[in-house]
Amino acid sequence: MVNVTTLVAFAFTVASVNAQVALYGQCGGQGYSQCLPGGSSGSTIKTTTTKAASTIKTTTTKVATTTVAPGTTTRRTTTTTVTTNSPNPTTNPSSGGSAAGVVGFATVGSGCSGGAGGSSVTVSSASALQAALSGDTPRIVYLNAAISNAGNLTIGSNKSLIGVGTSASLDKSSLSVRYGTKNVIIRNIKFTLCTGGDNDCITIKDPGTSNVWVDHCDFSGDMNANKDIYDGLIDVTREATLITISYNKFHNHHKALLFGSSSSAKEDVAIKVTVHHNYFTNIGSRTPSIRFGTTHVYNNFYDDVESCINVRDGSQNLIERNVFRNINKDVRADGGYCNLVDNDLGGGSVDCATGSFSKPPYSYTTDSTAAVLSNLIGSVGVGKI
Repeated sequence: MVNVTTLVAFAFTVASVNAQVALYGQCGGQGYSQCLPGGSSGSTIKTTTTKAASTIKTTTTKVATTTVAPGTTTRRTTTTTVTTNSPNPTTNPSSGGSAAGVVGFATVGSGCSGGAGGSSVTVSSASALQAALSGDTPRIVYLNAAISNAGNLTIGSNKSLIGVGTSASLDKSSLSVRYGTKNVIIRNIKFTLCTGGDNDCITIKDPGTSNVWVDHCDFSGDMNANKDIYDGLIDVTREATLITISYNKFHNHHKALLFGSSSSAKEDVAIKVTVHHNYFTNIGSRTPSIRFGTTHVYNNFYDDVESCINVRDGSQNLIERNVFRNINKDVRADGGYCNLVDNDLGGGSVDCATGSFSKPPYSYTTDSTAAVLSNLIGSVGVGKI
């Protein structure tokens, strides 16, 4: 791993982003112009709109990274200054339970509304949480506690699990969405050192399991621990499909996102996941690693990741307008395919044959590559919904 020290401090304006972030025009696939020029928005790009002033907090930050090139003693410091607009944290248990804002594969088919239309309950213990998440009756469950050593908690269909404020957390615990469960929302929860079940923070698997949205959560582990003690942060396997993972922070962990059980599980061609507007930092690998299925990966920020996006075993991937920093191999192919559109590689490399997936079956809006940092830093993780 490249040795990286990251400092976040107050600074000046977003104007220097354009000076610091170099755009790289990447060859797209069918439906996109081939090899968009660096900085070009192309005919398909849309930009995000500003939010109401009453709900926005503006913060200007400077992100400085110092790297040591492998095999040398040369040190290089790169500074990126960004101005971020982020919503003020809410502690109101009446918010966050709806599917407003969900984009991506989770909207396909029957869609994702979670517990909308059902009753609401606020819980503060592991036993009460499990009871509230059980069954298929629509329900919005608000977690208003830091819970540890809860083992594996299972979620039934038609549920919204929403953390209250910034302190709702699951430590040394895990969540499972399994056995054909549908229509689940998980938002605003902090997950740390996950154990229990499959040792993943969130396990989404089994045929029929679908339409799950994981949004504005914080996931972390321990990079000093053996990489197999704490497994994945989110795993999607065994034909589970129609998943959206958005506005989360993934950090200090060996293995982040795994989609697909194994290189022999060809049935995982059913997996379809959208990964957008997430921040990955100090991660070993799997951001994501995808076998057989289909992913749309857009507007994410990757900083200090050993092995970044890994496309494997015939998977089809649209990788669009992401920003990479302090990464040697941004996209690595082991039998998978990808279409690359306007990514800022940050000096890293790509090894991937062009694939066939270029038009997702849903409407979505991308930020321009130059705007990814300013729109993302300060908007991901807990306390932002």
